[in-house]
Amino acid sequence: MIYFLLVSFIFNQQLIPNGNFEDSLNYWQISRGTGTSDLNVSPYHHPDPDNEVYLYKYDADYIKIFQTIEIPHIYLNFSFSGKLLAQELNPSAPYFAFSSLVLEYLDESENYLGRTMFIYKTPHCPLTNTSNQHLIEITDTLWNDYNLNIFEEFANLPGINPFAVKKIRVVLLDSTNGC
Repeated sequence: MIYFLLVSFIFNQQLIPNGNFEDSLNYWQISRGTGTSDLNVSPYHHPDPDNEVYLYKYDADYIKIFQTIEIPHIYLNFSFSGKLLAQELNPSAPYFAFSSLVLEYLDESENYLGRTMFIYKTPHCPLTNTSNQHLIEITDTLWNDYNLNIFEEFANLPGINPFAVKKIRVVLLDSTNGC
């Protein structure tokens, strides 16, 4: 389960079209795997007047919404408000689940270079840090504000040449492998 109100700024200018979901899911692409999932936009997920998006995935596979944006440079600050939750219904089984806001770093041709994941994951989740993947683990299920300096984040991603990054794909992802 994942809730988000997404906002991204560069010098007080929003880079993500419809990043606050005021226009439903316009500009966002949707991808779903098999099984049961839910996706909706509503102002009722968080006690404020703005819209939020809710993603829910049950059983195996995933649901995600995403948007790819060209960036003018890598000296950006990314911020969002969100609530992440993942749950294993049978903790004794080797299944896992996670909810994540993902920043995928792409070159000019949209080739994947690596990613940063704000992630709430269950104990069996095998995702770990690598030279081109940085996990920022969320350990509570409260609604929080998050900020990330993109340029500084590349210190956690030594496998990525920061100056090759020309686009960022923002992904809201809920995934399970059988929970």
